[in-house]
Amino acid sequence: MDARMKELDELMERLVAIETEIDKRATSKRVTWYQQPGFPYWTNHLARVELLHNFGDGLWQAQINIEMRYHAGAFTEGGDGDLEVDLQRFIILGLAIFKSREGLESKKFKDEMDDLEIGHIPVSSRGVGTIPTGPTSLAKGSTFDLQANLTITVGGL
Repeated sequence: MDARMKELDELMERLVAIETEIDKRATSKRVTWYQQPGFPYWTNHLARVELLHNFGDGLWQAQINIEMRYHAGAFTEGGDGDLEVDLQRFIILGLAIFKSREGLESKKFKDEMDDLEIGHIPVSSRGVGTIPTGPTSLAKGSTFDLQANLTITVGGL
């Protein structure tokens, strides 16, 4: 299957760019199933997709929900509460940065995204919690939820 969707690819690349600006120490991957030995890092999960409107010729308006998972540290790390306090502050900072860039601009992407419905990008955090890092391990972190309405081209129909 080779149904390339440049708009989805660009959306994910823009999220990765913003995530690495929020925490310059972190790596960021556009995929869900990624694990690395050190922290912090981001993973991105395509959570829910709804095709809202068919404009014809393979052009669709889609509502795309992304779970952006920030893996801050090992589950056993920060037993004195320091990591949790840092995460509480980090969540507010992360939300403020995402909300101030509703066109998903970053140092890498200077302009607003063309195929994105600007002004309606809800982003929220589920707070401090645990994030799966593999089949049997957890990290401390937070999941940020972003919803984007995007016009996409679906080829190969």
